[in-house]
Amino acid sequence: MLPETGDLAFLGPPEIAGTSLAINDINAAGGVLGKPVKLIKGDSGDTSTNIASQTVDRELGQGAGAIIGAASSGVTLTVIDKVVQSGTILFSPANTSQKLTNYPKKGLYFRTAPPDNLQGQLDGDVITGDGHQKIAIVARQDPYGTGLADSAQKSIEAAGGQVVKKVVYDPNAQSYDNEVDQLVQAKPDAILYITFDEGAKILTRAIEKGIGPDKVPAYFVDGNVGNSLGDKIKKPGALGGSKGTQPGTKKGSDFIAKLKAVDPKLKDFNYSDSSYDAVIITALAAEAAKTADPVAVAKQIEDVTRGGRSARRSRRACRWPRPARTCTTRGSWATSRSTTTANRPRARTRSCSTAKAPTRSTTR
Repeated sequence: MLPETGDLAFLGPPEIAGTSLAINDINAAGGVLGKPVKLIKGDSGDTSTNIASQTVDRELGQGAGAIIGAASSGVTLTVIDKVVQSGTILFSPANTSQKLTNYPKKGLYFRTAPPDNLQGQLDGDVITGDGHQKIAIVARQDPYGTGLADSAQKSIEAAGGQVVKKVVYDPNAQSYDNEVDQLVQAKPDAILYITFDEGAKILTRAIEKGIGPDKVPAYFVDGNVGNSLGDKIKKPGALGGSKGTQPGTKKGSDFIAKLKAVDPKLKDFNYSDSSYDAVIITALAAEAAKTADPVAVAKQIEDVTRGGRSARRSRRACRWPRPARTCTTRGSWATSRSTTTANRPRARTRSCSTAKAPTRSTTR
């Protein structure tokens, strides 16, 4: 259940490729419990539609034991009750909202992405570390946007900076003139954009108003760092020098090559590793549980990510690749700096992760 449409559709291809690659690797090594893993594809859409709920109904009806998704925290919150109450695992590769940390989930919800209090802290550190003291934040009105904005504001203020304006907007609005006018009036040293795909409209208007990234330093987040954003900005060089944050370690050339073998058109790789991990971890847990029963599998998930006895035993039995080593508990947010003038953020990544740290799913 990953985004093929909607305001996170640009994240769909890498997540789907990561999921598909993991299943290919598992089945090439003999499957799970001696049987091949079947992939049932489904769109998660976004919160403006009922697509995710329809996908969940269809996949549960087809006997899915685990659903990988959704990418959007807001979308997950619309279906999590239905999934876990059915006794099925819901495993997101990209949910970061802190609202999901203590959400009632019956031990069946997991994620391989770190919560936004970590990204917010890094955002504040990077922005103030660049010498900016008067910062504006523009954030979408949903659990992801407001949660990350609050975390970033705390970090900025703790570092001695000031949030001179925080604009929370309706992601389904037809125009963002009012929001951009508020940014202009605030006269910030830098702007943090916490958006999804609709951020291109805000940026376009900001450029027209003279406060685009080429005039006022811009900082981006995992919800908008990607080629999709640059493709929608028509002014050449408008994003040059921008910075952004996204989770994970730097992806190796071998892993990227395998992803492109699955999807030759792939140009973004956000969350491909955490999607791969979500599938591999679930499969390892099934081997450790010696059953495909979702409740029993879920009880093994945290153990197999800690490298416990069941993890070592299931890996030896399966001879699968280890997970892609995306630590999701702490220190896993990376900073990326755009170095191009053609609007496409071909990022240099400075990883904050421990390279040899094993993947950990987190329900916290």
